[in-house]
Amino acid sequence: MHNRIKNAFDGIQADEAFEKKLMTKVAKRRSTIKAAGFYRKAIAATATCLLVLCLGLVGYYLYFTPVTVISVDVNPSVELGINRFDNVVSIEAFNDEGEKIVNSVKLQHLNYKDAVDKLLDTTDFSKYAESEGLVYLTVFGDNKESDIVAEGLAEHTRSRSDVHCSHSLNKETKNAHSNGLSMGKYEAYLELKSINPNVTVDEVKDLTMRQIKDRIRENDKDDFTEELPEQNVDRKESKGQHHGNGH
Repeated sequence: MHNRIKNAFDGIQADEAFEKKLMTKVAKRRSTIKAAGFYRKAIAATATCLLVLCLGLVGYYLYFTPVTVISVDVNPSVELGINRFDNVVSIEAFNDEGEKIVNSVKLQHLNYKDAVDKLLDTTDFSKYAESEGLVYLTVFGDNKESDIVAEGLAEHTRSRSDVHCSHSLNKETKNAHSNGLSMGKYEAYLELKSINPNVTVDEVKDLTMRQIKDRIRENDKDDFTEELPEQNVDRKESKGQHHGNGH
């Protein structure tokens, strides 16, 4: 009888010990699950932050990367870098006159048409345009965005008699900046050099675009004069001058 009671109590104690051990295991399991849940949430939050950061960086890159350049040249030479959203994201002057104008007007983040209007309408730029008679706007870029900007700018400035607008695909202009010239002025220099191989960058640096274009016409005319019979000179000279004006 005594042994039976003892065994019964021993069984109860064993059950209590088992229950205690089981509860300890359950508590540990719950703790592990909570920790795993916390880590999963932390990983998800980190991934979300990284995704937002990546999207932000991509957006920043897309917005602030120029895909087209508009070179504005008279005597002042200024380049506007245009992003894929048609906004000005970079401005660079290539002589003292251009630097003065750039510092006097805010063009950053403007639509390229508004920026060109604002630039051309400044007092300083207007002064040079009036004295030289023509402002050269050259769009550079071999992509769809540049085609659109070139067409849009040509249409936008069509009513301005003091503006000549063109689109260039000349890859040689990549050397413009290393020679201290805007892309528009460097292209005019290359055009002159193709007619007169002896001309140097230093010779054209201080020339206005009008002066460079005049030299192109003069050299082009001289070439026709030297190569053709005298009776054909007048007709070919006229043709040569028309060729020069077309640039």
